[in-house]
Amino acid sequence: MAPRRLFALDQNFPEPIVRSLDAFLECAELVPVRLIEERMPRLEDWELLKAIHDHERDWDGLITSDDSMLNDARAMAVLKRTGLTLVIAHGQPYTSNELPPDCPSRRAFATACKAIPGAARRGKCWVVPREAWETHRGRPRRTAGDIDALITAAGYRPTKERLVRAGGP
Repeated sequence: MAPRRLFALDQNFPEPIVRSLDAFLECAELVPVRLIEERMPRLEDWELLKAIHDHERDWDGLITSDDSMLNDARAMAVLKRTGLTLVIAHGQPYTSNELPPDCPSRRAFATACKAIPGAARRGKCWVVPREAWETHRGRPRRTAGDIDALITAAGYRPTKERLVRAGGP
């Protein structure tokens, strides 16, 4: 049997459910970040990734529901430098009651949903998977080249030891 992968769980996951899954997950051990180190839930995304990498246990990565991390140049630079795996869990779809952050109104959301494969109307409420919304809005998945461009555009360059501003030491 292959060894279990070791993943840190960001603070948004319900611990009782995670603990109940542990008996069924033979391939991975999932540990909430607050149980790794007390300070971890208060760290910025890039600091959290670095702390997981520098921890005494050999972590494979982080599981989070915070997809804004994909737009954080420092977090992406640390992720690239450390080789950790980042898993973004999209559990909840967007609905007419919980609009996507880039949608100005329920009317605009309903109009957009009519053109999105996978969107469904349930009574007076539209429901669309997050992935389908992002694809419809023209936001393709990031590639390694996209990440390099994001890091460079933010004025950072990764070094072996740390992340520094371009033109710095």
